[in-house]
Amino acid sequence: MPMLDKIKDIVDRNICENLISKKWDIQFRNADFEQIYWHHHPMTERYYFEGNPLFTFELQSPLEMECYPIVMLRDGALGILDFFINYPRPWSDLKTMFLIPERFESLVPKFWKDHVAIYKVQSRELEKSSSTQLILFGNSSCDSYYFTSLEESLNGLSQEALENLDVRCLFLQRDSKLKNQPDGNDYIEKLKIIFQKTSLDLKITTNFYPDFDQMREGDFYYYNLDRDSIFISDNYLEHFFMARKGRDIAQSNSRNLAKEVLKYSLSPYHEVVISEFNSDQSVFPDFYLYCKLNKIDKPSVHDLYNNPGIMGLLGQKLNYRDNI
Repeated sequence: MPMLDKIKDIVDRNICENLISKKWDIQFRNADFEQIYWHHHPMTERYYFEGNPLFTFELQSPLEMECYPIVMLRDGALGILDFFINYPRPWSDLKTMFLIPERFESLVPKFWKDHVAIYKVQSRELEKSSSTQLILFGNSSCDSYYFTSLEESLNGLSQEALENLDVRCLFLQRDSKLKNQPDGNDYIEKLKIIFQKTSLDLKITTNFYPDFDQMREGDFYYYNLDRDSIFISDNYLEHFFMARKGRDIAQSNSRNLAKEVLKYSLSPYHEVVISEFNSDQSVFPDFYLYCKLNKIDKPSVHDLYNNPGIMGLLGQKLNYRDNI
């Protein structure tokens, strides 16, 4: 059975079975990951979809994924890489289907092709926007700006957009939970960069609650300042804004109609799009070989983040400079 047919069969099953197989409780691999989860909240906040979205570190062991017919990994580059370096081949009798963020398709080993499909979350096609509002959001942790600095991220916005739109910013004060050494994070300095690149009249808030969580539906743009997705790929705040008719100002209007896809609505205004995994694009062997040659055995996300060789490979193989 083709992979998309398998996934469709799982997702479209009786709602009771989907509810039973949904991971409702929050458990963590260890206390460090529990701290990271809440430190990045509300970006890590859960949401419901039959594909069972979760982070790999929400499980005591990745082997627990066998409890679920389908798992949609929300991790960024490090979590995806960490999982596959530790499990370069699917274990025997594995029946679980894995949905991997489209951006990190190339990190998947070819051996997983019978268990993996690719997903992306996007706004549904709507009439042309007449919005005059732009919401920027992000946090001050250096983890969000490893390859693409905050200044470079803001340079990704056109000057025309910044001048013609009413810009509002949600900027959370966070430090790094991955770096071995203190990052010397200066929240005020990052705020200065935002003001310099936008406007001194910028409306800025430091808390999601209560400033945004009661936000109503409207016609507006948003922009995620974290262009690297090192730690989080499937960001709850993007779901939150899309579900209220917000549109990613950086999202391309083009849709790839050439390949077969599955689409599932997550709200009246946004959807998840699932497609087949293309194993021809895999660069996983480069990372696996590096770990073997450097005797890196069963690395953690922390180990990978603090290894210059691994991070250098990520920057090179994932073309981060092209994603600004």
